[in-house]
Amino acid sequence: MDEAARKALALFGIETSRVVPAIGSEQEFFLIDEELYYKRPDLRTCGRTLFGAKPARGQELDDHYFGSIPERVLAYMNEVELAMFRLGVPIKTRHNEVAPGQYEMTCVHEHMNVAADHQQLLMLALRRTAPHHGLVCLLHEKPFAGVNGSGKHLNWSFGTSDRNLLDPGDTPHDNEVFLFFCSAVLRAVDRHQDALRASVAYAGNDHRLGANEAPPSVISVFLGDQLTDILEQIESTGTATGVAHAGLLGLGAKRLPTLPKHFGDRNRTSPFAFTGNKFEFRALGASQSVSTPGMVLNTIVAESVSEMADELAAATKRNMRVPLLEVLDQANPEQSVGARASTTHCARFSAKRSLSSSASSSTEMATRKSGKRRRNGAGCSTCAPRWTRCRRSPIARTSISLTTTTCFRTMSWSPESR
Repeated sequence: MDEAARKALALFGIETSRVVPAIGSEQEFFLIDEELYYKRPDLRTCGRTLFGAKPARGQELDDHYFGSIPERVLAYMNEVELAMFRLGVPIKTRHNEVAPGQYEMTCVHEHMNVAADHQQLLMLALRRTAPHHGLVCLLHEKPFAGVNGSGKHLNWSFGTSDRNLLDPGDTPHDNEVFLFFCSAVLRAVDRHQDALRASVAYAGNDHRLGANEAPPSVISVFLGDQLTDILEQIESTGTATGVAHAGLLGLGAKRLPTLPKHFGDRNRTSPFAFTGNKFEFRALGASQSVSTPGMVLNTIVAESVSEMADELAAATKRNMRVPLLEVLDQANPEQSVGARASTTHCARFSAKRSLSSSASSSTEMATRKSGKRRRNGAGCSTCAPRWTRCRRSPIARTSISLTTTTCFRTMSWSPESR
């Protein structure tokens, strides 16, 4: 991942010493009374119930999800947090989950190798601390039929020491680095969704996926309305000119203030969703290690980034005439520059001619010394102001400065920071 990402960043003019993946795992679990646990041989033997009747009230009202944490459970969570803190593992969040008796605790987002070890320590602390409060912690993915099971959402991203490469910023349609790496992730998941599914396939988790809850067992990607709109613009027109605004969130009560709606993830059923500045892989089971899914993600994305970087590097080595004409065509859609170059002397440049600034300057000096103007020279003074502008290159992260004096043959390339 590090080698592939640095190779791609170099094409955008970004030099860095290291690119590392980072994850944050959301650990879900059930807590039940220790006395009741020992009355159920199926729970003691299998970690899940094999028989029994559904309760009169389950998770239909979401009252447990939005309720306060019970005092007994809160004392247990405080002791777990203290035990993890002594080991140097900070806990970020704790809260109730959807099913009755279900809870969640999350470690801080950190380097993947370290996070995998911290996740194993958290599961161990959850099990060992529960008997101190007369409780038993169940990490089985589907201990009870008819209610949600326990998963482990894997929040995954990668970046340099000072930059998250999956952060779209305020203007994602202009963020070429983000669009490149986001496209690489989509390409990787599309090509290797079978490997992702295999990384979370085992008996306990297959009881959970698609049973009374999200996510399903079919791997799919959800990007949100804004990113979907940007990628559709690029697919249809070759460029993205703007972003869709999320708007306001209607709460159904006029007395309550309107709240801005987030443009990101509003889909809770996708197993692989973009959530602000990271991807969330939701198909992991509660009892499994994050190492295998993380390794698969890193491997398939590294392959995709490397292949896309090679294609991009090959494109920059080819003759730049066609990409340059495409930029000019975008500047003046009424008449393509390709047609203009074949009918006028004003925009004639050969594929074999060098577009370096030195060659352009010498051509301009020779034209001035001869005192001659080309047949269509009158058109140069009229079109020059219209064509003087800066456009980003579709090939690399540079800015093409198109500066004209008498004709387009004085065109020069000027790399600038965006």
